[in-house]
Amino acid sequence: MKKYLKSSLNKGIGASLLCCLFLISCKGGGNVPAEEAVASFGDARLSRSELMLMIPDSMPAPDSTQLAQRLIEEWMGAQALAEEAEKAIPDLDKKLQSQLDSYRLRLAENLYAQYLMAKSPEQLSVSEKDIQEFYAKHADRFISNTYYYQYFYVKTDKPQQYKVVNLIRSDKASDIQELITWSQENGREFKLDSVYVDDAGIARISDGFYYGDIRKASTATPYPYSHTEGSVTYYDFFRMLDVVKPGDALPLSVCRSEIEQTLRSRRLQEMMEETRTRLVQQAKAGKRASVN
Repeated sequence: MKKYLKSSLNKGIGASLLCCLFLISCKGGGNVPAEEAVASFGDARLSRSELMLMIPDSMPAPDSTQLAQRLIEEWMGAQALAEEAEKAIPDLDKKLQSQLDSYRLRLAENLYAQYLMAKSPEQLSVSEKDIQEFYAKHADRFISNTYYYQYFYVKTDKPQQYKVVNLIRSDKASDIQELITWSQENGREFKLDSVYVDDAGIARISDGFYYGDIRKASTATPYPYSHTEGSVTYYDFFRMLDVVKPGDALPLSVCRSEIEQTLRSRRLQEMMEETRTRLVQQAKAGKRASVN
């Protein structure tokens, strides 16, 4: 066996390749008289090149050898089961072929859907109006089962930033824009948007917050605090804007991505159905399809 066998594939790819080799060997295509076989089971042969297809390039020799031995044992097990299946199941070849044909049709359909998505992305585009209408129509589907938090946050290494406290307190668009500009120039991190985050998202900025549980901070109140990272002191400014509790309606921003994907999937299904209907009608008109 080759000295430097390749490293382990992930299980899904390895299983797929092994299945392909199993099907080849079942039909006799695995016989390799012109190439050295690394394993055999009855009339079936597993060639070195077939085995190498299942082993990637980067694993050290000892590990790759162990993987090869395991794959060979799995191949033998598949051959044993196939041999037993041929004895036990009438018309096994026909049933295998039927399933392979069915899988091929589903795979072709999926690949064609990907082709349509790439060819006509504009037909799958979803507008903000579409998203808002879907959200309003299906409001009962978008109920929170956890907490979400909307807040402003600025982190800087510049002390005594009273200006930041005043700006983060304000609801005026001009003040928020001024704070964004200041943060871009002086902040080490900032969040000054309308995005909601979950418990983990807000917990990561709670270091040094000495007013109690940051998740229970009063809305609209600015909270200045500080924390250290190594030898550096950072000054934090936090303002809670909104809290979504379990049972509350989810904000649109939280479910926008899900809605967009749902609408895109529906449009793709409609495109596929329209194409399917058109092609069948054309085939029937051309006498290439009929119900017997």
